[in-house]
Amino acid sequence: MEEPIFLLIAWPAPEQHGAAVELEAFLCRHHRNEIASRFPTARGRRGLGESCDLCQGRGPRSGTEQIHSLQRR
Repeated sequence: MEEPIFLLIAWPAPEQHGAAVELEAFLCRHHRNEIASRFPTARGRRGLGESCDLCQGRGPRSGTEQIHSLQRR
C-alpha cells in the first residue's frame, strides 16, 4: 500500500468585507477532490506536508500567512 501524499492546495475563499481572500491547506487525495469539485479554480502550490489539515481538524489558512513546506524524508 502506498503512503498518502499531502499536497499544498490553494483556492478562493468567499469574499469577506469586499476583499478577495485565498485559502490554502495541505490536503489528502480525498479532500483535494472535494475542494476541486467545489472550487474549479483551486490549484496546487509547491509543497508537501506530513498530514492533511482537514483530516486533523485544522482549518485552511489565509494564503497570506507564511507556510513552510515540510519535505518528506
